[in-house]
Amino acid sequence: MRKMHQSILILMAALAVFIYIIIPRFVYALKDECTYYRIGLSIFAIVILFLITENLKVKKIAQDLKASREKYLIASKNADFTFWELDIVNRRIICSNQSGCQHGMREIFENVPQSLIEAGYVTLESLDQFLQMYEKVYAGEPVVVGEFWMKIPQSSQKRLMRVTYTTLYDKFGKPAKAVGTCKDITIEKDIEKKYKEEIYYHTCVDKDVIGSFHFNLTKNWCGDGHSNIPQVLDLQSSGTVDGFFEKEYEMNVDLEIASEYKKRFTRKNLLNCFYEGTSQLTFDHKVIIEGKVIWITTVIHMIQNPDTGDIEGFIYSRNINNLKMNEQIMRIVIGLDYDLITVIDRRHNTYILYQTNQDIILPLGVNHNYEKEVYHYAAQFVYEEDREQYIHDTSLMEITKQLERSKYFIIYYRVMESNDRIRWKKSYYVYMDAMDQVIIGTRVDITEIFEREERKNDLLKNALAAAEQANKAKSVFLSSMSHDIRTPMNAIIGMTKLAKMDIDNKEKVLNHLNIIDSSGKHLLSIINDILDMSRIESGKLIFAEEEFDLRALIEDIASMNRALIDEKKQSFETRFIHLQHQLIKGDELKLKQIIINLLSNANKFTPDKGHILLTLEEIKSTKEEYAYFRCSVEDNGIGIPKEMQEAIFNPFVRDGIGAINKVEGTGLGLSIVKSMVEARGGRIWVESEVGKGSKFIFEFAGTIMDKSDILAEDKVEKKINTNINCSGVKILLVEDNEINVMVATQLFEKLGASVETAANGSIGFDKFVSSKNGYYDIVFMDVQMPVMNGYEATKAIRESTHQQAKTIPIVAMTADVFAEDIARARECGMNAHLAKPFEMSQFCELLNNLIVGNDI
Repeated sequence: MRKMHQSILILMAALAVFIYIIIPRFVYALKDECTYYRIGLSIFAIVILFLITENLKVKKIAQDLKASREKYLIASKNADFTFWELDIVNRRIICSNQSGCQHGMREIFENVPQSLIEAGYVTLESLDQFLQMYEKVYAGEPVVVGEFWMKIPQSSQKRLMRVTYTTLYDKFGKPAKAVGTCKDITIEKDIEKKYKEEIYYHTCVDKDVIGSFHFNLTKNWCGDGHSNIPQVLDLQSSGTVDGFFEKEYEMNVDLEIASEYKKRFTRKNLLNCFYEGTSQLTFDHKVIIEGKVIWITTVIHMIQNPDTGDIEGFIYSRNINNLKMNEQIMRIVIGLDYDLITVIDRRHNTYILYQTNQDIILPLGVNHNYEKEVYHYAAQFVYEEDREQYIHDTSLMEITKQLERSKYFIIYYRVMESNDRIRWKKSYYVYMDAMDQVIIGTRVDITEIFEREERKNDLLKNALAAAEQANKAKSVFLSSMSHDIRTPMNAIIGMTKLAKMDIDNKEKVLNHLNIIDSSGKHLLSIINDILDMSRIESGKLIFAEEEFDLRALIEDIASMNRALIDEKKQSFETRFIHLQHQLIKGDELKLKQIIINLLSNANKFTPDKGHILLTLEEIKSTKEEYAYFRCSVEDNGIGIPKEMQEAIFNPFVRDGIGAINKVEGTGLGLSIVKSMVEARGGRIWVESEVGKGSKFIFEFAGTIMDKSDILAEDKVEKKINTNINCSGVKILLVEDNEINVMVATQLFEKLGASVETAANGSIGFDKFVSSKNGYYDIVFMDVQMPVMNGYEATKAIRESTHQQAKTIPIVAMTADVFAEDIARARECGMNAHLAKPFEMSQFCELLNNLIVGNDI
């Protein structure tokens, strides 16, 4: 066709040349006769030239159309477009080879749209919309657009396609053809969907999200923040992404983590990550929010805006403090508590072994035979005596059986270390997934716990043995006490009866009374020892802090014991060595009690005409404000066996010496002495040899009261005037016990005093406050009384408006003899304390001092 067209054009060109050149020369001779023909031929030539020119234009247009078509094909290929022509009249699609075929479409489809549906191009979910589109096209609508899920030939994937038909009409205005185009919009719609989801999520954050923000990396914009915390909301104040990251960076508290944060969170880095395929970044860091350090995780979601193409995103900061704390707790607990963790697959008889290593758990690999490994481990490490039981307890059958009965199963066993040391282990089994038969096993070293329990059990056993021994000793002691108490009581009762019988024999009565007096004193010492020991065992031993003279104390003790020593014609000596600080502060009464007890023992266990030495030596002090002393009582008595020297200080132990020599005693004296010495930070010990004697030594300290190095050479022994004359002295005696009232009244009256009595504190108070000024000279007050006790009565007297309320001497006369009782008496306003039963000498000394106005 094209060649024929070219031949015709060549022929017409040749004809034109013939007409314009050959013919005019041929008819030149005819001149005017041929003018008519010449004009006709000229017109014909012009027509031929016009046709040639138009043909060349058509050819150029065709070439341009061809080029445009090729460009469109290239553009459609690059833009992922498919286009075709729909013959509306015949319902036929004619697909371009270069456009349609590259997308797997045939060149011609008849009976459209049924043929497309039968070919499987349209999914079931889009079928109705697909048919509706073709109804609109066949109805002649100018432009019809539809979006359908379609399947591409040679692919099982579904793609979302946008199909557009543009209708062409014939000269009568009827739809003749339609040009169809198709574009794959799957990715575009996915991006759009994600973008909308991010927008929605940004406005609906959960309670753990402390802040969310929208940003545009392309334009460096940040805003649209949501947070209930002003400090967090302020992160967007700059309005830029760079400003946001700078402010959050400043909130970091860990410099190393902060440095990593600054490196990751820059616009440049985030854009690079997005273009490299990473659309989400997560970063955990510690920050200060509202003055508190917490862990947060910052999550960034990046997405391309489907409308503008900008890279946008959303930042979420979530509080993960509890999560981090739980992780840390788990790491610490696992690291501290477990040395091995085993995950056992019961169905396959396999296990995974993990070993803890500080903050991480290291898997040691999978072993494919659990039961075999149990035997191997038992043979190599488990202590021989526990081996058989261990194999039985750790078998899968036994573990499963035990876990059916209880939620967990625990076994204990011993293992041998390489150094042959035995260690105790505890294994704990529990189901991780009962359905899948997965068991978690842990192993803990409990050697220290076990050894601690063993030590505790040993201590309990020793304590039990000691308690049993103490009970036995107490039984012996009670038996001895029964004897010791009954002995003086028997003497008192017996001598009292004899005195009544010999009432007319003054000499015998006096002898009986002396025995009664001696037995009473011995009985009192026994009772005092028992009370002291009771206080010591209950931890209620209290020490006084008062000034006293050490040299005077020793000399006073020597005077008190002189009579006992003289009875056995023993020699007695006191020595002072390097005594530079004789005035000290401490508990004088308890120190006196300690020394008297030691002297009493020396007197008891030293034979007649023996020798006793009391020495007080000042030794080197380790503290400037204290003076240190060593006191010893030495005798040449019978001595103490070496094997009994440690036990002699224990309570309820009399060591047999007392029994051998028939010497009365409670077995508590040395125990009381030791407790008193050690309670003040001192120490006591004995040096003794049987047949040669004993030396009891103790050390003590006292607060220095006198810095002088001068010793008082001569100390005059204080002498008590027992012949004091109390004529004219009026005594108010407040006492509820009638016998005590009778005894005290007669003693007071023997000294010439007059006595008024009151049966309780309330009556005593009333008598005093109703008396005239100066009527009573002194008040002797019992402590334990009904209605109102002595403390309350004394306090009431001191607080009364009586003229003598603050000045009248009030003396506690009570059986409460401990230091705290004396202190309490002074606190409530009493001037002195007189222990029942009291000696006449004590009473006279006290009365003498108070009568002359000295407040003791």
